[in-house]
Amino acid sequence: MFISSLRRLTGSFPRRHRSASKQRVYRPPRLEPLEDRSVPAAPVAGSLSAPFVSQLYRDLLHREVDAPGLAAATALLDSGQVTRTQLVQSVETSPEYRTARVNAIYFALLQRSADPAGLSNSLAFLNAGGTPEQLTAMVAGSPEYLQTKGDGTNAGFLDALYRDLLGRTGSRDCSRDFNPSTCIISNRLAARADPEAQAVLVPAMDAGLSRTQVAAMVLGSDEYLQKVVQNLYGIYLHRTPDTAGQAAFVNYLHQGATAEMAIALLAGSDEYLMKVPPSS
Repeated sequence: MFISSLRRLTGSFPRRHRSASKQRVYRPPRLEPLEDRSVPAAPVAGSLSAPFVSQLYRDLLHREVDAPGLAAATALLDSGQVTRTQLVQSVETSPEYRTARVNAIYFALLQRSADPAGLSNSLAFLNAGGTPEQLTAMVAGSPEYLQTKGDGTNAGFLDALYRDLLGRTGSRDCSRDFNPSTCIISNRLAARADPEAQAVLVPAMDAGLSRTQVAAMVLGSDEYLQKVVQNLYGIYLHRTPDTAGQAAFVNYLHQGATAEMAIALLAGSDEYLMKVPPSS
């Protein structure tokens, strides 16, 4: 439950963990495409607050809202003490959301949930200002990932990274292909890192570049960020991103914003609100 998080709202987006001298301001993208599809911005009416909170719980926490959480969040929205975007942020900083986020990262990369020590350390990292993207790079750079997914080699690690983070898989059905052998070889090649990447990054890792640094590079690539934006639009707006929205959010993420910041903007938008079932 995130009621305690509501009391700590500052009204600003969470920042990456940086020293004071290196703090950056992440300017949210202008969302004309979202606004064009919805009603003019206005405070959440009482009739929409409860459905909005209920849907937000389903989308972020994957469960139905509890009565105390619904009452607290609805009261804050109806009184104008918080905006929808700020409410989304409060959910994203709750222990429940962060625990689920950590486990999702572990499942995606290691095919298991976080062990107690790993979960504790990961939550401490996030609570201290670390980002899920940084945590993802750390898990991908772990010895366990190298051994279980990369076959213990830097070349295997890079191939696994491209499969897990960029979705590079050979998905062609070879059972009815005219030349099955060629099809199988094509699938295997499609599930590997680009030859150019292998030629540059494998020697660099052999020379000392850390696997965590390589994972961070992939997480900051256009290809990865475009997939993130497409996925978030599908989840929160139930559509593919328009060209302007895609470009704006990819640029926003390139500036250092996190996926959670993008989620707060999308789920806090009028377009999201208007797609919430009234009786939700």
